[in-house]
Parts: sequence; C-alpha cells; structure tokens
Amino acid sequence: MTQCNGRVANDSFSVPFRRCTRPGAAERGGKWYCRQHDPVARDARIVAVMEASRKEWADRDAAAAQRRRYESIGQMVCENAATIREWFLPHADYLDGDMVGILLAILAEVDKP
Repeated sequence: MTQCNGRVANDSFSVPFRRCTRPGAAERGGKWYCRQHDPVARDARIVAVMEASRKEWADRDAAAAQRRRYESIGQMVCENAATIREWFLPHADYLDGDMVGILLAILAEVDKP
C-alpha cells in the first residue's frame, strides 16, 4: 500500500505543507488517499455538514418568523383592545374556547399599568 497523497500543514515556515504520513486507503485518479484526505469522502462530509447547517438555519428562521407573527398579532390586539372588548367578547359563545381564553389573557396584560 502506498502513502496518502494528501497535504497537511507543516510546522516549518520554509515548507508550509508536507505529505500525509498515513497509508493510502482509496485510489482516486491514480493517487492514493487515506480516509481523511479522500476527495470523495471529504466532499460527502462537507455536504453533510452544509445540509445540517442549512437545516439548523431554516429552523432558526422559521422560529424567528413565528415569533414575529406572534408579536404582530399581540401588537394588533393591544392596539385594538377596545374594539375586541366591544365586538368580540359579547359573542364569545361563537368563538373557540381557547381563543377566548387567549384574548382575555392578552387583554388582562394590556390593562396592566
């Protein structure tokens, strides 16, 4: 088995890189690479990390969007508290029970000094 053709950082200033000292495990384009420096495996690891990062950021963006929606709804309820009391609460029988409870809780928060 031949030596890995991958390059690693060297401690010397005059020669910044040296060949990896591990034995080659996969042959790519006539050159041998260890498991760490194998271009196909390296690309697969990079893609996996990028996909995980994209998923994490998509989850963060979705949570931020939901938080902005809730803040917007809360702001609308606060701005229109009088209208909600006047028009919706007398007809609370027709609304979903959870919605009435949420509206009453928000209105109680609005009334706090």
